[in-house]
Amino acid sequence: MSLGFEWGPRKTFTDYIDDVSNKYVDPIKLAAEKGAAAGIMSNRTENLEAYTSNTGKLRGNPNTKDWFFYYGLTLSLKLKQKPKECRSHR
Repeated sequence: MSLGFEWGPRKTFTDYIDDVSNKYVDPIKLAAEKGAAAGIMSNRTENLEAYTSNTGKLRGNPNTKDWFFYYGLTLSLKLKQKPKECRSHR
């Protein structure tokens, strides 16, 4: 029997994996350029007042890049079988 654990950090060298970087854009201008869905998705806040007042404010730190991590756990079992008898060698 064996048990294994694996963990790996990965730096992406980009800051847009989570779509959070730099500053909030004007959702009205974004919707005009990229479509209504882009304007709506640019700020998923529940507070409608913050939705329009966040334009130009810092949304994320562009100096730190995104990371992601993976992990895994493995369990291996070796199942024994009865050896088969060879009938020709009795």
